[in-house]
Amino acid sequence: MHLPEESIGLLRDEAYLQLAIEALQGSLREVEMQKAHIESTRPPFGILATKRTRDIFEQSMRHSEATVTGIQRQLERAQHLLALTRSFLEPQIAHYVAKCSPVHRTAMTLHVTLKSYETESRHLPELTRALARDIRGVGEAYGAQESHQQLVPSLTALRVAAGRFDELGARLDNLSRQWRASTEGTIFEELRLPQCPLGPQLPWFEQLVRLGPGDAVQAAQCREVEARELLNCGLEQLSARLSATRDAIGSLETRYVHDYWERLREHAQAHYVEEKDLDEVLEDITRRRIDAEVLRKQTVYVTDPYAYER
Repeated sequence: MHLPEESIGLLRDEAYLQLAIEALQGSLREVEMQKAHIESTRPPFGILATKRTRDIFEQSMRHSEATVTGIQRQLERAQHLLALTRSFLEPQIAHYVAKCSPVHRTAMTLHVTLKSYETESRHLPELTRALARDIRGVGEAYGAQESHQQLVPSLTALRVAAGRFDELGARLDNLSRQWRASTEGTIFEELRLPQCPLGPQLPWFEQLVRLGPGDAVQAAQCREVEARELLNCGLEQLSARLSATRDAIGSLETRYVHDYWERLREHAQAHYVEEKDLDEVLEDITRRRIDAEVLRKQTVYVTDPYAYER
C-alpha cells in the first residue's frame, strides 16, 4: 500500500515550511545582531552630535526595526502554517501505519489480551477472600487439635477454594504466555503481564496436609497473611500495573508513528523540495490550506446541514 497523494503533498508542504522557518530564524538572528550593532553607535545626546548624524542613526534604526518586524511576521505565519499542516498530516500518517504496519496489528492483539486479563482478574477479590477464609478455618481447626475426621470439612472447603483459585491462575498465566509470544521481537518486548498473584495453591495445600498440627497452623497463618495483603493492596497495585501497561502500549505506538513520520520527513526534504521564493511558498501553502478547510466544512455541511447551528 502506497502513501496517499494527499499525504505526500502535506509532507512536501511540511518540508518547505520547516526549511522556511530555519531560514527565517537565521535571518532574524542576523538582523537582530545588525540592529544591536546600530544601537551601539547611538550618537551622544545634545550638541555633541550633529543633526545629520542623529538623522542617519534614527533612519537606520527604523529600517532595522521594520526588517525585524517583517521577518517576525513571516516567521509567525510559517509556524502557524506548519502547525496547521501537521494537524492534517498526523492522523493520515497514523491511519497509514495502522493499515500497513505489523506494529499496529501487534498492538491490537495486545489490547485484546490485556482486556481478557482484566476481565479474568475481576474474579480475584472473590476467590482470594474465599481462600483466606478457608485457610483461617483450617488453621483454627488444627489449632484446636481436632481429629482427622473433624478436619475433613475444613480441609475439603480449602481444597475447593484452592482449586478454584488455581483455575483462575491458570487462565491468567496462559494469557501472560500469549502476551510474551505476541511481544517477542517487537517494540513491545519489554512489556509484561504479571503471573497470577500468590501462585498455585493446590501444591501448597498438598504440603499443608502432610504437616504436623503446629507446623500446619504456622503455614496457614503465613498464607492467610499473604492472601489478606493481596486483598488490601495487591489487587489495587495489579489494577494500576495493568492500566500503566495499556498506557505504555499507546505510548510505544505513538513513538513508532512519530519515528516513521520522521523518516518520511527526511525523505521529503531530500526528494520533494526545490529551490523556490519564500513568499511564493507561503502564499501557495496558505491558499491550499484555505481550500482544504473550505472543502472540509462543505463536506460536514453535506453530511449534516445543521452541524453549525447546534
